[in-house]
Parts: sequence; structure tokens; C-alpha cells
Amino acid sequence: MWTHLKNSHVPLKCLFMFIHPFRNAHTFKYYCFDNSTILHCQWQFLSFSYLFFVAADVETEFSTDGGYDDGDYDDNIDDYATYVDDNNDDDDEDVVVVVVVVLVVVVVVVVVVVVVVVVVVVVVVVIVVVVAVVVVILVVVTVVVAVAVVHVVVKIAVVVIIVVVVIVVT
Repeated sequence: MWTHLKNSHVPLKCLFMFIHPFRNAHTFKYYCFDNSTILHCQWQFLSFSYLFFVAADVETEFSTDGGYDDGDYDDNIDDYATYVDDNNDDDDEDVVVVVVVVLVVVVVVVVVVVVVVVVVVVVVVVIVVVVAVVVVILVVVTVVVAVAVVHVVVKIAVVVIIVVVVIVVT
């Protein structure tokens, strides 16, 4: 069976789609004919009845009632190609959408993190500058007050010394 299918012009995607059901006769029935590569596919579950098999030299199509309709080879190939193309396109679009969404989320997260870091750095710099200005102001005020106090003390000392000298001399 496998050699017969492998030697036919069977699309690999379709072959892989049906390879697992081949192993379970209760779920899937198949028939292969020597003169034309015909695979009769019949699912027990009607929801899978849209899956059909088209080989390059088959002029029959699978119908949901289990029979064959002759002469629709071109329609079969077109239908299968459309089915595969549509599914591939959907998968590709889904992957592209997921990749774009992930990239957008990553960019947004990076931008938010950068903005938060910049804001934190700016706030820290502002706090450091304010503290430095306050410290400088306090140092200047302390120096000015100290100079004023020393100046007053010196004046008082000079006056006291003069008074003491005057008292002692007289």
C-alpha cells in the first residue's frame, strides 16, 4: 500500500494528512486499484467528510455518500489546490499576525520600560540637584552667620578690651 502511494503523484501534504488514519481501520477505509491510483476515503465522522484525496491520474472524486462521480478530474485538482492554498494562506496570515502582535507588544514594553527608566533618572537627578542647592544654601548661610557672629564678637571684644584698658589706666 505504501509503495503504491509513494509511486503515485500524490501531493505530500495530502499524503501526510491521511497517513495516521491509514493505521486505524475502524476510523478510515481505503481502497487502492492497480490500474489507476484511486483512494476511497470514508470517515465515520461526517465532520471530516470534506477531506478527499486526489492523485494526478485519477478522474474520480470522493463524495460524501461514499460513491464516485466520473469526469470531474479538473474540478478535483482545482478544489484540492484551493483547499491547500486557502489553508496555507490562513496559516501564514495567522503566523504573520501573531509575529506582528508579539513584535508590537515587545516594542510597547521596551518603550514603556525606557520611559519609566528615563522618568526615574530625571526624578533622581532633580532630587540630587535640589539637595545640592539646599546644601550649598545652608553652607553659605552658615558661613555668613558665622562671619557675622565672629564680627560681632570681635567688636564686643574690642569694646571690652578698650573699657578694661580705660578702667585700668584711670
